[in-house]
Amino acid sequence: MIAISTPTYDLNGHIVISESPETLYPQLKRRVSRTATLDGKSTLSDMGYSDSDGTYLVRLDNAALKDDLEALIKTYPLLYLSTKQGCFSGTIKNMNMSKTPMEFTFLIKEKISG
Repeated sequence: MIAISTPTYDLNGHIVISESPETLYPQLKRRVSRTATLDGKSTLSDMGYSDSDGTYLVRLDNAALKDDLEALIKTYPLLYLSTKQGCFSGTIKNMNMSKTPMEFTFLIKEKISG
């Protein structure tokens, strides 16, 4: 189960989604870059881990939620996403209604709890 809600009160601002088994959860990754050096080796720059690097690709089993999700995307630049991994603030970058099952991409801004 995944829940999406608005940061302020909205009578229609809460949606509970039974996500498809194909939903993709964020990968665990660090902020690392590798730069080649003149001596043929490389140097690593490790800036640590941040939840804000994560992206959820949620696939919906219930197409009836399309209108509610579309209204949230058009109205709110910031939303809350609640999953088994925690509660996150962020935004829905896009929603692809032409795919079956429908899917949307949620970009994490920060982890609120969990």
